[in-house]
Amino acid sequence: GESPNISIEANTDTLAGMITEFGCISDTSPSNSTAVIPRNRLAMGAEMKVKVISRDTRGQEVYHGGEIVSCRLTPVGKASKECKVTDNSDGTYHVSVTPQQLGEHKLS
Repeated sequence: GESPNISIEANTDTLAGMITEFGCISDTSPSNSTAVIPRNRLAMGAEMKVKVISRDTRGQEVYHGGEIVSCRLTPVGKASKECKVTDNSDGTYHVSVTPQQLGEHKLS
């Protein structure tokens, strides 16, 4: 049968704000960057990948990697856990999250 629901609310402004270039000038704009969240149902202990697409100050996609992207998954009322981020070297990043309990979660 189906497992109980797990819902994730992503704060894309915070997620995009975590994109920064360390030690050099970058035209990547965290506020213009976007996160693509899969619409499939989640199951406890099952990995979900969120795709972060970096964009420049003009809103155009950036086609190089190297930005510092971090993310945390927080079950409501519980401590947050750092997520795994993979730089695809093409301006996109995959954020892997695995809910370990039922209920609402925030991704930031």
